[in-house]
Amino acid sequence: MKIKETITEVAEKVYDIVKAERYKVEVDVKKAQVKVKEQRPTRHTIKWHAKNH
Repeated sequence: MKIKETITEVAEKVYDIVKAERYKVEVDVKKAQVKVKEQRPTRHTIKWHAKNH
């Protein structure tokens, strides 16, 4: 049961990170590559976060 709980926790963390749009995930099927890039905040996002605390 310990492994199942660990996998569930990791999946929840990954879901939260993707939902918050902090990282961009690119999947290339032909080359079998996965790239994970950190998103840089845009002026719109910075302004939006500042107003909504």
